[in-house]
Amino acid sequence: MKKLRHYKHPRVSAEYIDCPLCLTFDQYSLCSHKCLYCFSTALRSTNPSFSHELRQIDHKKIAKLFRRDTSELKSKWERALYECFFKRKQVLHWGGLNDPFCGIERRRKIGLKVIKAAIKTNYPVSFCTKGNVAKLKDHMEVFSDASSQANFMFHFTITVNDDKMAREIEPGAPSPTERLRSIEKLSNMGYVVGLRFRPFIPGISERGFEKLLNRARDAGIKSINFGFYNLYSASTEDPTLGKFSKKMSKYSPVDVCEYFNKLSIEKGVICKTLNRNMKEFYFRKVYDFCIKNKIIFACKDNDFRELNHSECCCGLPDKKLAKYLGIKVNKGFFNWQPYQVGSLIIRLRKAFWEAGGKKEIRVTLDEAIPRNDYTKFMQMSLFGKTSLSTIGMGTLNERVFTLRDEFTKKWNSTTPYYFYSGKMEPCDVDLEGNLIYRYVPSDYEFRWIEDGIDLAKFPLSTLGKLGE
Repeated sequence: MKKLRHYKHPRVSAEYIDCPLCLTFDQYSLCSHKCLYCFSTALRSTNPSFSHELRQIDHKKIAKLFRRDTSELKSKWERALYECFFKRKQVLHWGGLNDPFCGIERRRKIGLKVIKAAIKTNYPVSFCTKGNVAKLKDHMEVFSDASSQANFMFHFTITVNDDKMAREIEPGAPSPTERLRSIEKLSNMGYVVGLRFRPFIPGISERGFEKLLNRARDAGIKSINFGFYNLYSASTEDPTLGKFSKKMSKYSPVDVCEYFNKLSIEKGVICKTLNRNMKEFYFRKVYDFCIKNKIIFACKDNDFRELNHSECCCGLPDKKLAKYLGIKVNKGFFNWQPYQVGSLIIRLRKAFWEAGGKKEIRVTLDEAIPRNDYTKFMQMSLFGKTSLSTIGMGTLNERVFTLRDEFTKKWNSTTPYYFYSGKMEPCDVDLEGNLIYRYVPSDYEFRWIEDGIDLAKFPLSTLGKLGE
């Protein structure tokens, strides 16, 4: 088999500002699924910094990081990754831009070597996949042998219940039915498995979406990560991406691009997102389903991020939530990044409603990202941002500018206010001139509370009381 050039991973996600799994990893630079809605494909088509050459990681270097043997860590980049993440065994998110179990892995099996290294050190790994894992014989044998330590968690993306339609919009991926079989087999082994019901595409995903929820529940899921499709803005102008959007529209009663142009709220130059009012019906359905079936509700969607049961938007539980729901999980999965605005908006919501909605709940920059081991990577100049979707992956020259500087700049330029559609509102400044935010509830929260939903209940634990 042809030897490939090395692909420099893991990396720190550019979404570290609101991501609890910011240590992210792909073993290959490309994916064989060719999904029409894929954000990674959109970036690759419009961003010249992305290569179209297939490359793979140096699995031996990854094994060194897992072993935490500092004598073998040569480069500044490896030592920085070790100090900030691997030393404390912070959860590795596998499948940030490409699928870990796509056709490339079926042929080359580089990921399998990394999986074996993670098993030896009991390292917690969270997979995001559409792969037909149950059909990968060698992988399943390894997962079966390691099931007792359960240091892997799986999140299967399914966007539509219908197998025929899925073949059209996800031409290289296995069918939803095959993915559900993988969920069932891994769940029966004792692994925690979740449904990643995103992106939810208007006109497509709602067809039989309640049937999909029931099928996933019966297969043994412990969480549902729900979120709407965000149209990459360049899709309406780039010829390649334009074809993708038109083909999706062929299977939808509405033209997807036109629908987004009319109903979206612009939140920057990257994506067009639909407004909260048209999304509420579906979020309510999924939220009620999770409550009824004791399943973790999770979402990355900015309009409903505050509803997460866990402060990890991928659906990884904290200790109290796992105990309450009766989920047996490797304790390593409690070790995700808790200091980012995605976690913060959940704590603000909980504190606000714990106080009966009658107290102003404020938060400062130092409460959002205190200087501790979890935020150490933000304080290192090595992790300077070098491109839209990767951090620290270009030149390794040290910089004075840090990710904490970038976070502070965004905090003081009211990015959280626009990011969450006004739910975090600037109300004051601290002694250092940094903004102080307060929580502003949405209209839907009052309606849901009137319907009997307790918005102060989940998550069951917080990282510290706010507003005291």
